[in-house]
Amino acid sequence: GVVGSADPGEYVFGEVYLLRDPAVLRLLDNYEGCGPDAEAPAEYRRLLQTVTMDSGPQVAAWVYVYNWPVDKLERIASGRFAEP
Repeated sequence: GVVGSADPGEYVFGEVYLLRDPAVLRLLDNYEGCGPDAEAPAEYRRLLQTVTMDSGPQVAAWVYVYNWPVDKLERIASGRFAEP
């Protein structure tokens, strides 16, 4: 899961999708365990973040940020989930 960092040299690679129907966010929230019926603390929080596209521009995008303790989890230094 994505977690915040104050280090500008740390980053995560991901995918950005254009949602034509904002109601899809409710479905995604439920899938990610942060919907209105999720028990606290929710596993993820959906936050509006500024992301940089591969082509260069920055855009605002909803990001599901991991919300549980990470101290015992392995850090993925590459920023790519498939390449630890």
